[in-house]
Amino acid sequence: MTEYHFTTPDLPNAEAKATLIMGLLQRQLEKVEPTDFDHTFFNVLAHYENQARKAGMANEQNPFLQLSQEVTQFLFQNAQHCLTANDAPTEFSSDVGRFRHMMKESVHQPGLVALAIRALKPLVERTTAPELRDFRGQVLTELGGAYLELQVEERAKAVRSAIGYLEEALTLRPLMADPLLHAETQYQLGNAYLQLPVALNERPAALQKAANAFDTARRIANAAEMYINEALCAVGQGTALALSARADEGDFLQGLTLIEFARKFFEKEGHTREQTLVQLRLATLWLSPAHLQPKAALEQLDLASRSEHLSEHSHLAIALQQVLAYLEIAGDTALVAAGETLNETMEWWLKSRSAQTNMQTATAMGPGWVHLLAPMAWTRLQAQISRIELDASESAQRQLAKLYVHALIASPGRGELFVSRALAAMRAACSTCSAHNYGTISAG
Repeated sequence: MTEYHFTTPDLPNAEAKATLIMGLLQRQLEKVEPTDFDHTFFNVLAHYENQARKAGMANEQNPFLQLSQEVTQFLFQNAQHCLTANDAPTEFSSDVGRFRHMMKESVHQPGLVALAIRALKPLVERTTAPELRDFRGQVLTELGGAYLELQVEERAKAVRSAIGYLEEALTLRPLMADPLLHAETQYQLGNAYLQLPVALNERPAALQKAANAFDTARRIANAAEMYINEALCAVGQGTALALSARADEGDFLQGLTLIEFARKFFEKEGHTREQTLVQLRLATLWLSPAHLQPKAALEQLDLASRSEHLSEHSHLAIALQQVLAYLEIAGDTALVAAGETLNETMEWWLKSRSAQTNMQTATAMGPGWVHLLAPMAWTRLQAQISRIELDASESAQRQLAKLYVHALIASPGRGELFVSRALAAMRAACSTCSAHNYGTISAG
């Protein structure tokens, strides 16, 4: 394989993972552990797989594709030996336990979400008996939550599957029978509608459904004195109300009030992870067209970027939002900051060339940008780009730069092209940019 000159991505611990991959391919390793196959391993493997494909190795000829399948099967088999779920009927306890184990490990290995779904989905057909009604509601709720975590190109299809399972679960978990289980499913349903990728004209209806679900869950949590749950529901409900395209000033202020209530609670109780969530949601609101305040958004994004709870793709999503915020601020200084931020931050993304990482970053942008993951979003962006790309005015070039950043979210697999075009538009919009170095991102 050395004749193909495969290169290793510039990632922490990548060389060690490259050595592991070569040892696996040559069958030289006597023992491996599931912990060996972390996020970096899959990024390096995907990098090699893409290079091999470009070198003409398709399907069964691509050794890295075969290795990926073998590792996935190994992880699946390893998960079968995990502890059973004590809260599930005996005949289903191993299936549920395996599912939960893989969902837990998916934080480090996102590819396990699809395997977890595969482990739990057969239970939908096996739990139709009346005496399994309560357990079926649990299965549907957990399955819906898993579909929300599924990072796939057809993101809208995955979220709609989640909604279908959660809405059926609600019929099996009525409010009067068990308010807390009902609230759990309502909270998940609120998240699903908040994350549903639909066109902008369809967003108000989805956001209203999200707000209603969060409101129901929040009131139940309050009555049960489960205050952290109440605060989380308040963040979701506030976000949905404030983002609604139809929202009047009253709805926006009500949304901010709910988020502020949650922020004070998290701050008082020392919940730092949840404080980061609030900061990201506030940044999203201040970047929404109806209530645009880019400097306020940058302040919240700066706070969030210091969090110890963020993954790499969350940091990348924050950087993209910082770029969009800078593009809303007049003057060349902000344009230079936008260009430098985009250039510096995207180098890691482009080097990894991992489709899964790119989709994770797009999803991590949050509920303010999910319309860019909707079907036909890239087609609509192309139409907008074609209308202004020949306009050399500063305002048009700024808008063009924003559209190419949006394209980076809508079609993350073509990131290299969109980054270079966004940078070119920023240079064209900047009257003094000849004195600044935006950097370059080479093709290929």
